[in-house]
Amino acid sequence: MKKTVFSMVLAFALCLSLCVSAWATDSGYIFDEVGALTDTEIEILNEQARLLSDAVDCDLMYAYAQGDLEAFSGDAMPGTRESRILMVENAEYWQVYCKGDADQLVDSTDADNLRALFHDDEPENAPSLAECIRDYLNAAAALAEPSLGGDTTVTTETPVVYDAQTYSAPLRLTDSADILTDAEESALLEKLDEVSMRQQFDVVLVTVTDTGAKSLTQYADDFFDYNGFGFGDDRDGVLYLVRVNEDGTYSTGNSWISTSGLGITAFSDSDIQDLGSSITPDLLNGNYVSAFNEYIETADKQVTKATTFNISRSLVISLIIGLIVAFIATGVMKGKLKTVRRKASASDYLKPGSLQLNGQSDVFLYSNVVRTAKPKDTGSSGGSSTHTSSSGSTHGGGGF
Repeated sequence: MKKTVFSMVLAFALCLSLCVSAWATDSGYIFDEVGALTDTEIEILNEQARLLSDAVDCDLMYAYAQGDLEAFSGDAMPGTRESRILMVENAEYWQVYCKGDADQLVDSTDADNLRALFHDDEPENAPSLAECIRDYLNAAAALAEPSLGGDTTVTTETPVVYDAQTYSAPLRLTDSADILTDAEESALLEKLDEVSMRQQFDVVLVTVTDTGAKSLTQYADDFFDYNGFGFGDDRDGVLYLVRVNEDGTYSTGNSWISTSGLGITAFSDSDIQDLGSSITPDLLNGNYVSAFNEYIETADKQVTKATTFNISRSLVISLIIGLIVAFIATGVMKGKLKTVRRKASASDYLKPGSLQLNGQSDVFLYSNVVRTAKPKDTGSSGGSSTHTSSSGSTHGGGGF
């Protein structure tokens, strides 16, 4: 019995370890142990570092340490890629640590140049720490990717669209059709950014009057890919492209939803059609803000549902694995029990002549009939169709 209980506890511990692995996430690229940066600055810098790191295939990181710099070196160095560059400092010292290919590309002179971007020699006129980190990330990206020519700013080859003056996140709203007022654009962009950062999932909105030689699908996919949208290795995100007429009116059939990564799961083909049915009346009536707000809110809800489903699925899989391990363990222990044998019948436990049947009969009591209606075919498979964009990325999506 004790062995059985122990095996069950061991299996449960395995379940928990698998669940923890399923829920684990990376801690980002910017580490602030002293509170030198605001939460908003950390969010924006993490986003910039992520995009640049993806572009040059090298983890670009910064840390402001409270204690010893060595806590970030060697095996303790954060990051997941083989190639990494980390600027770490505390109140007295600074150091640049490199790993992988970056160790061959960044020499002591390069490290000094990176540190010079923090303007230690002119503290009164120096930019803010956040702006210095921004410039450092740009310069580190140039060092990690020699094709950028050692320039200290991001070139057009790198899919990053930060404005060095306003220090804003990549624009998730592009109103090329000019159907929104400045105030409406500002409010929608703030909502897009809030949902995107909270969900770690890019929600993008684009309006145009013409897609040139490209179809709606091609234009939407390329806009998403070549502007560097999408969180994580799977490029999680969704983009809504709206094409309006020259006079600003909308005609049915000029909307396309492009999904990527988790977005393919979050937005099935039927989900996209449901969204289209809901917002098309507003589009046709020129109520664009109402339609766009509903798109953003729907994206928020769909991502939450998809994320919850993925966690639940991971939990179920982990529990099943744990139960299988427990079943095997208890089966092995049970097989070692040699002192007990199964009896083919119960006759050995009966006293001869003690059971007398004086009569028997079958009495019909009642019947219970359960009828279940056949499910009707709704015409929706509930899945997501996918295709490959010009960049080679996998996208889902649909139009309405």
